[in-house]
Amino acid sequence: MTSSIQWLVENKVILGTVNGNYNQKEMMASIAEIGRLLRETPPPCHLIVDASALETFTTRIVEPISELRKNQAEHNTGWILLISSSSVMRFFGTVAAKIMNDRFRAFASLDEAKQFLHYVEPMLFPEYAKAPAASEK
Repeated sequence: MTSSIQWLVENKVILGTVNGNYNQKEMMASIAEIGRLLRETPPPCHLIVDASALETFTTRIVEPISELRKNQAEHNTGWILLISSSSVMRFFGTVAAKIMNDRFRAFASLDEAKQFLHYVEPMLFPEYAKAPAASEK
């Protein structure tokens, strides 16, 4: 398993990428890194989790989700976006978000996630701004 946590947009959007086999220990380490980044940046900060190359994952998510929720509550996290084509993964993400009362959406690609964040915060990913129609020029 490999994972990485990095800024997609400095101090605004965190990108977490996971692939291969993902277990609870690795999930907790990733959440600790996300918490560190959240503590260092002004809110709101959005989180994109790219799980599109994930092969297997743990279903023991109560403790990791609780830890992530604690970090979010303390640091006013914005949206959590999941990238996955797995209906099971998207289902788990949606259920966890409902339980935790989080702002959550699942997408099939990073491109779709960026488009959504541009809609939510137009200063993010300005390349997704629609060009004015010919009648508006």
